Amino acid sequence: MDEIPGYEIIPGSHQAVVPGAQVIGRADPRQDIEVTLKLRRKEPLPDPVAAPAKPMSREQLASDYGASPEDIDAVIGTYTRLGLKNTSTDMATRTVKFAGPVAAMEKAFGVRLFDYTSPEGNYRGHEGAVYLLKQLSGVVEAVFGLDDRRVAHRR
Repeated sequence: MDEIPGYEIIPGSHQAVVPGAQVIGRADPRQDIEVTLKLRRKEPLPDPVAAPAKPMSREQLASDYGASPEDIDAVIGTYTRLGLKNTSTDMATRTVKFAGPVAAMEKAFGVRLFDYTSPEGNYRGHEGAVYLLKQLSGVVEAVFGLDDRRVAHRR
C-alpha cells in the first residue's frame, strides 16, 4: 500500500519478505492474533554519564519516563473502536497489547497479512510498512506481532 488517507507510515516499520519465501495465501481473516504497541515516553531517559547513586524503581520509571495515561487512553479508545480488544497495558514498559481478528488488524494498521512458506519455516507476515492513524502520530512508536516469523536462531 502506498498512501492511505487518514494514516501515516510508522518510521522504521517496513518489512521485506524472507529471502526464498513464497506466499501460501492470505492470512485467515477470522484468526485471532495479538499485537503489542510501543508508546512514546513522557520524558527522555537521562544520559547514563555515571552510575546512579541508587537504582531506579519500576514505579519511578513508570511515573517519570513511562507512557502517559493520556496516551494510553487515546490508543485504547482508538483501537477498541476499530474492533480490537485491549488485553494489557504497562506504563513502565510503555506497552499496550491488543487482540483481534486478522481482518481488524489489517484495517487498524493498513497492512495485508499473508501466510508464507520459507526455508526458515512458515510464518504470517506482510510486505511494506505498518500504518498508524494520523491522530496517534508520535504517540505509537512501533507495532509488534503482525509478523510472526522467527527472529532468533539457534547456533
